[in-house]
Amino acid sequence: MFGVIAVVLLVACVILFMGAARLVPVVHYGVVTRFGKRTGRVLNEGLNFVVPVVDSVELYEYKLDTKIINFGFFSKDNMEVIIRALVQWRPDWRITTEDGKNKFIENGEEAIMQGIDEAVKSAVGAVIGELAALTFINKKKVVEKYLNSILRLNIPPHTKPAMIKPELGTEEIPTMAERLKFYQKFLSEIDYLLKEEGVMNQHSELEERYGIDIVAFTMSDIDFNENTRKALELEGQTKARLKSDELKGRKKAKMTQTFKELGLSPQSAVNSAEVTMGQAQKEVKSFEGLENLKPFGGK
Repeated sequence: MFGVIAVVLLVACVILFMGAARLVPVVHYGVVTRFGKRTGRVLNEGLNFVVPVVDSVELYEYKLDTKIINFGFFSKDNMEVIIRALVQWRPDWRITTEDGKNKFIENGEEAIMQGIDEAVKSAVGAVIGELAALTFINKKKVVEKYLNSILRLNIPPHTKPAMIKPELGTEEIPTMAERLKFYQKFLSEIDYLLKEEGVMNQHSELEERYGIDIVAFTMSDIDFNENTRKALELEGQTKARLKSDELKGRKKAKMTQTFKELGLSPQSAVNSAEVTMGQAQKEVKSFEGLENLKPFGGK
């Protein structure tokens, strides 16, 4: 009889153990629900235990996802810049509501995607609206660091420069131009902050709001729209023509001075310089008096 009871108890214990044990796979986390309602308890990878019968576990993959954002903005000099940005992110089980519920799950992926989209556009728009288009493009690497700091850090360095060096003080750097100079100067220090974001600088406002971990923000492609490209090409051609005219003018002035030093009158010197440069047809009067002059380089 005792043996039968022992067997029954052993079987019951095994059943309870099997009902309580939950194995969370690698790169996943589990959220415990009780009678269909989320409790806020999060299970990490590996073997976990819940209350048998009444508790269930919802599994979520802790994978890295990529959000692609295409958009256009007008720069400070009124040129439209087309940008293709990539945001790499993943759910973060550590971020919870006040009652302990996982924010990522509570928000839902559709709302999160929209939130990321709006936050990135707002951050990029604030930068490019303060810069000329070509400045924005030429400073792409620094701008990316600035935007990574906003999207991934609880305290971006420009809001409290003493994070980088105590002597820099705690007052926020006010203008965009000054901020980018700051990020350019302390690029390696800011890189370190971003690499150690989980230890030294907690979640950003965006991450906290949606329960996510933003791993990286990059601008994979920056271009102008067709009209802007044509305008820039025309501007480049105009600048090249003006530069060429400037160089020709300098050369003409130098040659004119040389002819004056050789004894020609001012007008004859100008005419001779133009003929030499191919800007006027050769006429006898253009070389008036040259027959008595020594040739260039002559002795």
